[in-house]
This record gives sequence, C-alpha cells and structure tokens, in this order.
Amino acid sequence: MAISNPTPANATSVHLDGPLSDFATAYENRDMIADRICPIVKVDKRSDEYHKRSRRGTAHLVADLMGPKSRANESTYETSSDNYSVKDRGQMDYLSKALESNADGALSPREETVSDLMTKLALTREARVASLFCTSGNYASGNTAAAGTVWTNKSSSTPMEDILTARGALPPGGPNSKLVAFCALEVWNAMRVHPDLLALKGGMEKGMISTSDFASFFNVDELLVSDAEKDTANMGQDASYSRIWTATVFGLARVPLAPSKRTSAFGLTFRVNPGIQVTTWDEPSVGVQGSEGIRVAFSDDENVIQNDMAYLITGVR
Repeated sequence: MAISNPTPANATSVHLDGPLSDFATAYENRDMIADRICPIVKVDKRSDEYHKRSRRGTAHLVADLMGPKSRANESTYETSSDNYSVKDRGQMDYLSKALESNADGALSPREETVSDLMTKLALTREARVASLFCTSGNYASGNTAAAGTVWTNKSSSTPMEDILTARGALPPGGPNSKLVAFCALEVWNAMRVHPDLLALKGGMEKGMISTSDFASFFNVDELLVSDAEKDTANMGQDASYSRIWTATVFGLARVPLAPSKRTSAFGLTFRVNPGIQVTTWDEPSVGVQGSEGIRVAFSDDENVIQNDMAYLITGVR
C-alpha cells in the first residue's frame, strides 16, 4: 500500500547516514555512461557563473616578429560566460524492521535499498544526459549532419567517411581532454559488422570489430556504447522498453580528463557539495514492527559548456 505522507513520524530521529552516503557515492552502474561522458564537477553554490574560452581565441595567429625597438604585438583572448542552477533530486523507500531483523547481515538490506534507489536515480540522470547529447539543437552550427545512407545498409552506406567528416570538424581539445565516441547498442551492432570497418581490420569479409579496434581506427580515446533502457509505459500497462540513448544517432565529444579552469568539454554536470547524501529516520507507522525511511538525494545541473566540442551524426539507422 502506498504511503501518501512520507513525513517522518519522529522528526528528531532524522539524520544523515555517513556509511550509507559513502556507499551511495561509491556506487557505479557500468551499464550507464552518463558519468563518463558528462563528468561531475563539485561546486559550493547552488547557482553561479562560469567562464568559457572561445575556439577562435586558441586558434588565431598573431604575428610575433619584432624590430630592434618595436613593441611586441598585443595578444588577447575571447571569453564568454554562462551559468548553472542546480535542481534538487531524490528518491526514498521504507525498510521494514522485520526484514532488517531477519537478515543475516544487518547492513545488507539497507545497502540493497540504497543500491535500488541509486539505480533509479542513475537511470533518470542517464535520460537527462542522453537528451543533452542526442539533441541536434544543442550543437554548434555545422556540427551536426545526417548520414548519407543508414549504416544498416551494408552495400551503399559509408560510416567510415561519415565518422571521418565528424572527426575532422572538431577543434583540438588540448592535453587535459579526451575524445570520446558514443552511441546506443543498436548503432554499434550495425557498425561492428559493416564491411568498410571490417576492411580496416585486414580485409575480413565476416566477423566483428571491437570497441578498441574502433578507437584505434579513428584515433579516439574511447567508444562508449549504452545498452541502458527505459520503460515508457504508464504503471498498470504492459511494459514498453526502448533505449535511453537515441538509437539513430552517433556522436563524438570532447570530455575532460579532470575538469579544471582550462579544459575542453561539450557537457559537464555541476553538483553541489557534499554531493550524494543518504538520510534515514524511524517510521513506526509503516509495518508491524515499524520501518526505517531511507532517502537518497543530491542537487545538480547538466549543462552544455562548449557546443562546438562535439559532433552529432543523425539518421545512422
């Protein structure tokens, strides 16, 4: 039976649970790629302004020749500003005291509850980041293009040329960034058996290439393939599953190795310190022996930082 009012019955028992917060912070779901392609930057303020360097500021040639008594040419760089504003996010559940007392390990049911909540929070974050990276309107003008022919058409499609065009359109990222390719599983399944890509592995007519093969062929640091799925049906209806990452696009994006003041990144996540927090409280009104309320919460905002630091190919399947 659903609880309509989750307010703790004994407010004085509400507290932040350090061990469970540490457990939640260390939680990692390898089926999802949001944290790897849109890294988290810890911030102290819920909203603030940040500065961005322009592509032209790092590529413009300034004459450096000087005469015996001449001044050096003055050089400047261009910056712009943007801002983030975090939103509060969280989910909760009740752990019955009866279940907890019957468990072999006292902490295990609590960890299982936190793990379940983290999975659901990670799923909604994955959907937000996927929308950010799979929406053409978030990219700079000229940094999106449609594939000439869907890549599932092995006879006439040209995924190699499409990807090389995207690769060539991206500006350099500098030593503090890496170049990451991303796509849904269906797109990767079409690519890994395509004759053009098999030919790069030595003229194979059949077989498959690996993600490391792909990275080597196209001089990218990593290929992230997402098989995460979502159920879009309303509760009570038959489930309707689909990929979280749009299964008709392929992209390349600059990702910082470690976010800093001088980094190249298409997208970043601003998360307010201390990050993920687990709150617990006694709830005697739920269950025969009462229950423990457990809530996992954080505050963050996913942002496009430099819209020219990624390229999106649409209509690939």
